[in-house]
Amino acid sequence: MSKKRLRQISPMRLGIVLGAMQGLLGLLFVPFMLFAGGIAAYLQHTLPGVPWVFFGAGALFMPLVNTVAGFLAGVLFASAYNLVARWTGGIEIVLEDLP
Repeated sequence: MSKKRLRQISPMRLGIVLGAMQGLLGLLFVPFMLFAGGIAAYLQHTLPGVPWVFFGAGALFMPLVNTVAGFLAGVLFASAYNLVARWTGGIEIVLEDLP
């Protein structure tokens, strides 16, 4: 077994990874938003279509907003971790070689 210490995280790299993950999660929720908007448009008889427009626009922009938010969160988290790791020495992990 060997001990390793995580001293620094690249803010841009973590931002890219988290942004991509959040964007993919946003894409997964698009069909659910469109389905919910369709039900809302069907159930509302006074202004049929207004909820569909809102849900459709939300479904289109959700992956983009999630990607940008994930990127910013990743950059901020990595920067904060790097600052705290300087004070505390970072996270220590123990790795084991597989047979």
